[in-house]
Amino acid sequence: MKQQERIMTLIRSIYKLPLSWLNIPLHQRFLLVVFSYLVGIFGLVSLFPRTHNGASMFLPIICACWLFRYRGLIVSMVLNGLVFQISYYFLLRGLLPDSAFVEGGVTGFASSLVLGLIVCWLRSSVDLVHQARQQALSAEEKRLLAQNAEAAMAEAYERERTLNTLKDQLVLMINHELRTPLTAVQGYLELLTNFGDSLSPADLSAYLHKARACCQDLTDLLEATLEAAQMGQDIKAPQWLPIPLREQVLYVIDSIDPQKRWSSRFQIEVPSGLIAWGDQQYLRQIVRNFLSNAIKYSPTSQPIIVSASKDERAPNPTITLWVQDFGQGISPQEIPLLFGMFVRLKRELGGTIRGLGLGLYISKQLINTMGGQIGVESSGIEGEGSRFHVTLPAEAPAHVTTTGVRLFRAGSGADQETA
Repeated sequence: MKQQERIMTLIRSIYKLPLSWLNIPLHQRFLLVVFSYLVGIFGLVSLFPRTHNGASMFLPIICACWLFRYRGLIVSMVLNGLVFQISYYFLLRGLLPDSAFVEGGVTGFASSLVLGLIVCWLRSSVDLVHQARQQALSAEEKRLLAQNAEAAMAEAYERERTLNTLKDQLVLMINHELRTPLTAVQGYLELLTNFGDSLSPADLSAYLHKARACCQDLTDLLEATLEAAQMGQDIKAPQWLPIPLREQVLYVIDSIDPQKRWSSRFQIEVPSGLIAWGDQQYLRQIVRNFLSNAIKYSPTSQPIIVSASKDERAPNPTITLWVQDFGQGISPQEIPLLFGMFVRLKRELGGTIRGLGLGLYISKQLINTMGGQIGVESSGIEGEGSRFHVTLPAEAPAHVTTTGVRLFRAGSGADQETA
């Protein structure tokens, strides 16, 4: 098999050899013509007495016509005549009658002329094909460059359009979301200014508490916006730690606003001792975003279920944490849009629930840095709610050392070092 491949390679090399002469330098062309004349004269002198022909002199004509075309034909015909005459007078006289030499010279001149014309025509045809091929390649290259430039312009335009859309959404969202708490704060302040002296201490305290809650909403909105802006830059690399999931879920629930926590029924189904690997702060923020959305969109009479399980069937064991609510649910058509920036569902645009649509976007960016997965399951049927999940490795990644790791215990007030 290898021998056949070598033979085919040699045949292709011989086949392409004349084509490789198309672009050789001028001095190399002259050397090839001179070499062909040496071979032709050697053949004429050594073979003519036995074969009675001068066919070896076709070689310089073919080379000259191929390399120089019609100019080579004229020069080679003159040179061949001179070589033949010199060879006849000094080397070949007496071998044949003079009439035979004259007849052979005329026949050789005619056949050489026809052969030279054919070779010149072939060379011209090859040049035309080669030129057409080069033009086609150049046109194709220009087309590809133009196509790439057009694609780059289209991509830049689409990116600019996306940025403008995000900017418009941001302006509208902030205008809508900030207006509500600002209006409330302004109303409470006007109420306290105009009627503060006549209000009871209980009413005064209630109004101040509501105004402070509105200010806290404003702070939360601004912090979420700044955090989302930072997500467009390089996110800090995760600090890999073993995370006790149940303790972290309880810690996040304890950090929720007491009024929201008391109005919701949390059902914790996370086994004790279940350990996932990841960044502790990042996981807290993801769980906080999940629970915040569940509180917003769940009826107070329905529970919010937080569960987790370990999957050891995969080559790399993983742990999945779910947050299940029983609210209105999410339309399947809107699920692919949930984790984008400033995404709000259609039902929320005219509703009373505030938000910038950044929580799930931030959660996705954080889980991506840890190499985990995030997703949601929902039928869109009211009462069945939504089920968000996040998946993390159950074992330490290969690049993480387990020497001197620290586990956080909820309610302990400090980190506890484990062996």
